Amino acid sequence: MCNGHGLHCPPVSSRMKIRAVEATEPNPTDCARPARLLLLHGLLSSSGVWGPLTDAFDGSVTTIAPDLLGYGSAPRPGGQYTLERIVEHLLPVVEREQPTHIVGHSMGGIIALALASALPNQFERVGIIAMPVFDTRREGLDYLHRRGLFHRAVLHTDYLSHVGCACLQRLRPLWLPIAPLFVPGQPRAVIRGAFDHCHDSHTGSLDNIIFAGHVPRLASEVLPPVAALHGGRDRAAPPERTRALAAASGWNFKLSPTGNHQIIVERPRLVARWIRDSVLTARPDVPCEDVPNGQAQ
Repeated sequence: MCNGHGLHCPPVSSRMKIRAVEATEPNPTDCARPARLLLLHGLLSSSGVWGPLTDAFDGSVTTIAPDLLGYGSAPRPGGQYTLERIVEHLLPVVEREQPTHIVGHSMGGIIALALASALPNQFERVGIIAMPVFDTRREGLDYLHRRGLFHRAVLHTDYLSHVGCACLQRLRPLWLPIAPLFVPGQPRAVIRGAFDHCHDSHTGSLDNIIFAGHVPRLASEVLPPVAALHGGRDRAAPPERTRALAAASGWNFKLSPTGNHQIIVERPRLVARWIRDSVLTARPDVPCEDVPNGQAQ
């Protein structure tokens, strides 16, 4: 049983890496319990993507960042990769770590909504960052193919793009030391995590989660308040879709006009402030970076 919700919790795998940072000077929140923030990464990523954000908290927030099923150090799924399997994979993490709030980036936002829906009394508030909202695979591919060569190469043929990822993963000792020269501003842990996954998680993340049309249903089912942050220059997830969903669902929505899809890496202090103001506390009218309400620089 998990948290009294009647859900079976398998044990946490001994191979699974959980990036946990305990607060040394906790910030006040609206929660009666000390805030514990569960962070879920997205497609082609790992728990290492949250490093800049946890550093930006400066010891004020306890964070728990696991590798999702099929990514990083987590077990490989060995079969169909579905949203339900990822939620089941996270249940023992929730049982052991007892997070009070949850934030997901990109695909992790969809998973955060699903986990909050499955455990309606676990989380005080849900935060989603740069979440993709697509109804079908064709709709998603049509949008992403217009975004440029990178998105076409990664998404057009899942098998070939994963073969490329696997090759880069095996050759990592050769290219990782010089990678920052080609992708400045991206920490090595973020670059390394982009290629550390399996074919099932790569394909399943796209077909069964990102392009599966789950988001409207989950938005109607989730009980805790939801806050959404999106970058105005996000080329992977259209901000207008999330803004419309937020308006229809009564969520707090903020837009960073200059932010892109990797806002958690490139603007970690802005994201940390948004989490403090909109997720850990109920202050939806406090703008990020002192700009008009509803926007964040």
